[in-house]
Amino acid sequence: SDESLVPEDEVLLFGPDLPQLETDSAYARITLLKVEENSFAGEDEAYEQLRKIEYTRYHVFPRGYMMRISAAGMREPVRIAKKALREGMTFEKVGRLFIEGYHTHPKVECATILFITQPDFPYEKLAMLAKKGEEITASLHRIFDNLVMDCRACSLKPVCDEVEGLRSLHFQAAGVAMK
Repeated sequence: SDESLVPEDEVLLFGPDLPQLETDSAYARITLLKVEENSFAGEDEAYEQLRKIEYTRYHVFPRGYMMRISAAGMREPVRIAKKALREGMTFEKVGRLFIEGYHTHPKVECATILFITQPDFPYEKLAMLAKKGEEITASLHRIFDNLVMDCRACSLKPVCDEVEGLRSLHFQAAGVAMK
């Protein structure tokens, strides 16, 4: 039995599906990907390839399902055409299209897409976790762009201070010995 977090392609829904949502509703889409073990030749390639895989979300266009992705606002407003709903649009169908998109990347073995529509879900806490993830990604981006800087003046210093190993990775990438 495969005990990995993402053992197979799967779409999971927690809460009402699209046909049952009658008003504007909060929702979350979380994507978990399994990539080939040891398939990246170092951290630089891993970072670059994972960012390319992440951008798949900008290339999935379900018919009648309009997404306006705001990476800066960490929001993904969606409008669904009534015709699409009448023709059977569900989160399962949307999720399968995302999975197809992720499989265009050769290193992706499988994907699990979670849609959460429960009204009482703690969306604010999830947004805070997403923000922290984006801050870490921004720090990594700066590191891998080999920007040598004074850490005391960097707006991402609190992130590097909090995440184990990020500061040493920065200095390693810059070729500077840590004191």
